[in-house]
Amino acid sequence: MIRALQEGLIKMTASNWPTCFYEDGIYDPENKAKGLFHGHTTFQFYTHLFIGPSAAATNTIISNTSKMLKNCAWGLTKVTPSIIAYAHVMLYFTLSTAPHWCSNVSLMDLSEMTWRILEMFKDQDDWTRDTLTWWNSYEFILASHSLN
Repeated sequence: MIRALQEGLIKMTASNWPTCFYEDGIYDPENKAKGLFHGHTTFQFYTHLFIGPSAAATNTIISNTSKMLKNCAWGLTKVTPSIIAYAHVMLYFTLSTAPHWCSNVSLMDLSEMTWRILEMFKDQDDWTRDTLTWWNSYEFILASHSLN
């Protein structure tokens, strides 16, 4: 499959989620939503962007107590579908070979990817609730609010 993708026989579109978007990088063709948006790499990327680089590098909640955590400074109280979409699109772009920001990375339209991720959260079904709970269940969110 990788060879076909590299040779352009399979077109990569925003509806084809990269395996790094899945928990443990495992895609289940029988249950395409299983583990989707639960990837460790994306969560580390989120931590880097929204908590701080030191926290992501050391897997700690508080890495420099002299600075307010970014999510607190920005008034963020929870992870939302928009934040999840942003983290995934930025990770995808960062892992690409694009030399500078662009809306398309090869055949992948990053704007379309953003909207498709947000679309996944429109229904308030079990998957949506479970995914948002997963993102918001980490201890650092509670700890970050106690620093204010």
